[in-house]
Amino acid sequence: MYSISNGSNRSVDYFSPSAELATKFKGSLGKIMNPLLDMPLSNSFAMKTGIGEVNFTRDSSATYINRYGDLQSVAKNEPRFENDGLLIENSSSNLITYSQDFTNDNFYEVKECNIEQDIANIDGSTEACKLVPTTAEDSHTYGKKQISFDKNAKVTISITAEYAGVQYLSIQHGNFVSWETRGSVTFDLINGKVVYEETGAGNSIVTGHISDLGKGRFRCELRGGVRNDEDKVSTVYLQPRIIATASKYVGDDAAGIIIHNMQGEYLSFATSYIPTTDETVTRATEKCIVSGNNVPYQDFTILMSSNSFGTDGTDRAKTLSMMSSDGNDKLTCGYSYNHQGQLYVDDDTMASIYFGDILNHSSTVHWAFRFCKGIVDVYVEGQHLLTVDKGLTDTYDAGSYLSLGGADTDTDTGCLFGHLKSLKIYDFALDDEEIKLLQ
Repeated sequence: MYSISNGSNRSVDYFSPSAELATKFKGSLGKIMNPLLDMPLSNSFAMKTGIGEVNFTRDSSATYINRYGDLQSVAKNEPRFENDGLLIENSSSNLITYSQDFTNDNFYEVKECNIEQDIANIDGSTEACKLVPTTAEDSHTYGKKQISFDKNAKVTISITAEYAGVQYLSIQHGNFVSWETRGSVTFDLINGKVVYEETGAGNSIVTGHISDLGKGRFRCELRGGVRNDEDKVSTVYLQPRIIATASKYVGDDAAGIIIHNMQGEYLSFATSYIPTTDETVTRATEKCIVSGNNVPYQDFTILMSSNSFGTDGTDRAKTLSMMSSDGNDKLTCGYSYNHQGQLYVDDDTMASIYFGDILNHSSTVHWAFRFCKGIVDVYVEGQHLLTVDKGLTDTYDAGSYLSLGGADTDTDTGCLFGHLKSLKIYDFALDDEEIKLLQ
């Protein structure tokens, strides 16, 4: 278990407001600059203000992308901080074996492609490879992996790729024997775009997603379930293309595409890379508990910034839970995917409240909850969205704590896949102007 304690108090002022800020805001700057808890979550659990302890657990190793675009590994129970903040993920498994080994023995089939080995990988090793189309005329060129997925499963295939003379990479996924069933997504490795999507016969809708990792590397994702027959396995094709929509390509035995770190998951999006060898590997669920004198007793305001990759199939993904000492949720807020991508808030005395327009979860959401005299006010991007004439009726006790993003229990599935970027809690109700300014 990773643990960090902070013994600072609230008297520390870490920055002074600018003249422009002071001009815009007519109230007391000292008030808004003095939260009960201030955790930036940029590269550590250090608290600018607040007294307490952070306990982070994950019963497995894991990887993340550092600020330089390199893949890094951490041991069990070690947190991961990326450019977007604290990375929190529920459990997932990489179903593709030999995920870093692209030798001929670990491709099911390679056609009209040479495989150059010992290419520098994103993690600093030399386990990447370069797919180089040959000069064979009028031929399909690809490397092919054979994989077993459950019938009708929701699946995402991802791989890190970079341009090495060939601009486009097509990822195709479908039944083993039938070309027509393959869903296909083509990625532009120069401009970092999804340029072509095609859903194969009998396939669920296939979509693409690409993330820029820096240094010319892109995480390419094919998202979509494949409806296999019961007795057939599926295949994943990695196909270099000089023209995005042309399935045949004549190479020159030199130009190609560098590929790293392949992954297949039973999710509708890709999570952090999970290395495998001869067996599938599972990354464990993460829990992050903040204890100490940080949970207010009466009126209070919570401000948080976060993003989300998507849902693991559950209705909701928790971003923050305020817990009583007996482990009951007294307040929970987060993302709801079964309600058109809205945010939600609830406590143990009222039904869930859903609010906001359809959200782009991959972008940062700045949100605030104000609790004052039994009334809940909700804000997103500084705009007031909702007032509910119900509030928290139960007080917190000395053992109350916060659960950030991850599970409250070992079996909890309603967890965030995404980043937490900052958390501030005030033990008083901020007004509209103060909330807008702070967001």
